[in-house]
Amino acid sequence: MCPECSLKFRSKVPPAAKTVETANIKDLAERVKDIHEGLTRSLTTLRERIGLLETERSSLLVEIDSLKKAAESRAGALETEVSALREEIQSLKELLGSGEEAF
Repeated sequence: MCPECSLKFRSKVPPAAKTVETANIKDLAERVKDIHEGLTRSLTTLRERIGLLETERSSLLVEIDSLKKAAESRAGALETEVSALREEIQSLKELLGSGEEAF
């Protein structure tokens, strides 16, 4: 209320201004709704991507584990083969060494 003329402020506001203000609020509400929907879609997409990445991570860890086991198995086989070759070399040296003494 105006202290000088005792009129209410809202009574002086033209009705067209109210509609513009209401339209602006409706536009803003619509924009907020659109932004919310976009963010919801983004969140859903991100959750799907996270799920896919977690699945891929799990499968890669399983593959790494199997490759590690295969590498350890191959290393064990190579160690056995190297040991057998060293024994064979030692045997051949002994045979050659004993054979040279005979000559």
